[in-house]
Amino acid sequence: LWSAQWITLEAYKDEHAIVDGSLDIPAKDWKLVDGRTNTYVASVEPKGGPEPWRKTVTMLFADDVMLMPSLVEHHDVTHPGLPLVPAIPGDKTSDEGWYYDPDHKQVFVNLGGRVPGKDAQVAAAEMDMGVTTMERSYVRLRKMEVRRFNFRGIWYDRSNEFQAEDNYVHHCGVCVWGGDTSGQVIRGNIISDSMTPA
Repeated sequence: LWSAQWITLEAYKDEHAIVDGSLDIPAKDWKLVDGRTNTYVASVEPKGGPEPWRKTVTMLFADDVMLMPSLVEHHDVTHPGLPLVPAIPGDKTSDEGWYYDPDHKQVFVNLGGRVPGKDAQVAAAEMDMGVTTMERSYVRLRKMEVRRFNFRGIWYDRSNEFQAEDNYVHHCGVCVWGGDTSGQVIRGNIISDSMTPA
């Protein structure tokens, strides 16, 4: 929407329209990690802005269920209060979890004995932003499902008369984020599973 005004994005009649920022990773792309029996790896290159923090995977899904990342204690034992840090999951079936390596653009997953792409369809949040209406006027978003964006699901900024009504926005870094906008109307939306506060 970077060069348009007076735009309406709305589900037609009672159809279910989805704006999805995730990528299904097919079975053929998964390989067992050397020496492992339950930990798999696949290449995933997120699409985002130029900043490194916009080119990462923050969510992974198996059959529409969001998976928890694998976390371990911080390696600096002299500071026990440090938070847990992401790590490649262990190889036991009880070590379910995932890890994204941004340097090598690879995602590692342990599905507790299930094979990704065969026993469960795995999808990674690939895109950083969904509906973006920065510096656009009279944009209306209605009756849409917006999901699985690493950064922002709906972003309006420096706009005029932006409306978001009756949408379902979920599993996004920030589900709805707005900046300096005159005449915005945000109502009747269902928002859930926002990774960070707006």
